[in-house]
Amino acid sequence: MVGRAVVFMFMPTAVELVLVCGLLYYSFGPAVVGIVLATFTMYVAWTVHMTSVSAGLRKVGRCRLSVSNVSSTELKAPMVSALEATI
Repeated sequence: MVGRAVVFMFMPTAVELVLVCGLLYYSFGPAVVGIVLATFTMYVAWTVHMTSVSAGLRKVGRCRLSVSNVSSTELKAPMVSALEATI
């Protein structure tokens, strides 16, 4: 599965990026290539960050879903016993 992702997703993107940067270097110079590479790097970093945030939110959502399936008496019992212990 990872091999397919590399062959069919990452490699074509890398080839395209190299070709575009080569054409931009030839047409406009290294400054434009630097801007394109910096933008691409920031986009990849943002995507990785937002993917990890999204995964964390899904994990929290699954936890809340499992808590909502527990009956309210099961949740109240530990709180009541804790209150009684403090009194």
